Amino acid sequence: KVILHNDNTTTFEFVTGLLISLFHKDLVEAERLTWEVHDEGAAVVELTSLERGELYVEQVHSLARPRGYPLAATLEPE
Repeated sequence: KVILHNDNTTTFEFVTGLLISLFHKDLVEAERLTWEVHDEGAAVVELTSLERGELYVEQVHSLARPRGYPLAATLEPE
């Protein structure tokens, strides 16, 4: 499971865009997941292999950090 975690800095627009571009979610699903991250503190955004999940986590961080966003992604076994 790839999990995104809420923070007080990363914008809704960035998270929604990330879910569309990186995780290939449609706009409705991306917005739903963004709200889940915000409201619940975290959301499972992808179920995938360990190797692919590790790559997703690295990509989330490498896209967020240069923009000054502390968005965190973690892996958890199913």
